[in-house]
Amino acid sequence: MARNHRLGLRLPALEDLALFERWAHEPLLDQMVGSDFLYLCRILGAHNPDFTPLVWSDPTALTLLVQPLGATGPAVGYVRLYNIHLLEQFAFLETAVADLRSLRKGWGIEASRLLLAFAMDAFGLGRVEAKVYAYNLLSINALKRNGFTQEGVLRRARSYDGQRWDILVFSIVEEEMVEQRKHEDFPYMGFWTSRRDDLP
Repeated sequence: MARNHRLGLRLPALEDLALFERWAHEPLLDQMVGSDFLYLCRILGAHNPDFTPLVWSDPTALTLLVQPLGATGPAVGYVRLYNIHLLEQFAFLETAVADLRSLRKGWGIEASRLLLAFAMDAFGLGRVEAKVYAYNLLSINALKRNGFTQEGVLRRARSYDGQRWDILVFSIVEEEMVEQRKHEDFPYMGFWTSRRDDLP
């Protein structure tokens, strides 16, 4: 669906359901991401007919696998836009890098940035929101590096390691996405002529 010089974002294939099954049972992902998507996979199973539509045919979501270019082996994680509201032009972002050796290689940051550019072009989104646990400093820093701003706190909304933690609410809006886009060499990825004069 989209690519830069280091990675590509692709739709999952049938054989990739095994990856979601493995990621759904990965304790670190549950601890750091807390994904409802992976929770349902863990409860139902990746091949369950109530789960598979979330991967391929949810009209309000887009799930793409993060595939390093030139590397053999499976995808290192996924990026997901969900609760997409085309009329109001906003959605929510979820990023999960599941390969523990890849956590500090920047795959999540780059994949999120690429997905945001695609979302601007293909869906016309003007706002994207993300939530992160207050103890997940890697994800907080990744969101900030991608131009997100913290705008709220869900106080003590997460129970982890014997204590209650805040969930931080971040967002990025159209003007900020355009500014971030200026630092990249992404081509226009929409289906029609770009309506934004300041994009390639």
